[in-house]
Amino acid sequence: MNTTFRFLYLFLFIALLFLLVPASGALGTVSNAPGPVSRALEPVSRALEPVSDRASLSTHTAGPNPQFPDAPDVASYTIDVALDPDTKMLTGSEVITYVNTTDRPIPDLVFHLYLNAFSGLDTLFMQEGGLQHRGIPWDPDHAGWIEVTRIQFADGTPLDLVEIEDGTLARADLPAPIAPGESARVELDFRAQLPRVFARTGYVDDFFMVGQWFPKLGVWERDGWNAYPFHANAEFYADFGTYDVSIALPDMFVTGATGSPVSVDHENGIRTERYLAEGVIDFAWTAAPDFQAATRTVGDVELVYLCLLYTSPSPRDRTRSRMPSSA
Repeated sequence: MNTTFRFLYLFLFIALLFLLVPASGALGTVSNAPGPVSRALEPVSRALEPVSDRASLSTHTAGPNPQFPDAPDVASYTIDVALDPDTKMLTGSEVITYVNTTDRPIPDLVFHLYLNAFSGLDTLFMQEGGLQHRGIPWDPDHAGWIEVTRIQFADGTPLDLVEIEDGTLARADLPAPIAPGESARVELDFRAQLPRVFARTGYVDDFFMVGQWFPKLGVWERDGWNAYPFHANAEFYADFGTYDVSIALPDMFVTGATGSPVSVDHENGIRTERYLAEGVIDFAWTAAPDFQAATRTVGDVELVYLCLLYTSPSPRDRTRSRMPSSA
């Protein structure tokens, strides 16, 4: 599969640095750390500048398209999502195309609803991991959750989705199995409440770090669905596919996400940015009005590094200052 990676958004660095930098540190100080990434970005300060419109960045290509290993599409997602920065809510619709690559028919669908792990103290994640993750406490007054409000086949046949286990999984029986080699298209709508930042997802004020945020299928294997409740020490196993995601939010926000930005539209104070990622197993994104950007070309890839520069207090400090003292 030939994939155009004109941008490599290092929002993972934002997530990690947000949780790990000292209270007095600035996110931009990653350029002073040892290692090949920091050398590629150094000196970041020379390239930092406010980003007013990502459309200008989207038109640039650094050179010939890199060649990547072929990853056949198994689970592909087209998602339209809107963020309400006041309520911290996501409202989205999703079309999933899933291919049965095994020699066994698929009788049902099993989805991950990861955000439900942060809905209360009775989930496996909270019971196993406790009330803190990497030094950041879970805030019971700003919990997270997700619900599917509609689900059907593309032909309009409705499905009945039932949450199972601790609510981080959901299952729907199919009217007819998906035969080996065949595919199915499923449409659904969902709502999600982002938590105050915890366990690599959530928000602080108007900074959003959006991971494991949408209803996502498990992996169908010869022995059945490989899909488990969200455990505290779990990682994320998924099929490869293409993600075509459009994110709508107020014009003031700057976004970064998996894949490459392909278009941006502005209407009535809302910007809708579309990203395309091929041959990946997941899609995450970030947004904030005050992102600064550093760009640098390394080989045939253009890196766009988004960061937040704070004097005091940092987002980590603000998160901690709002936690109950008993947390």
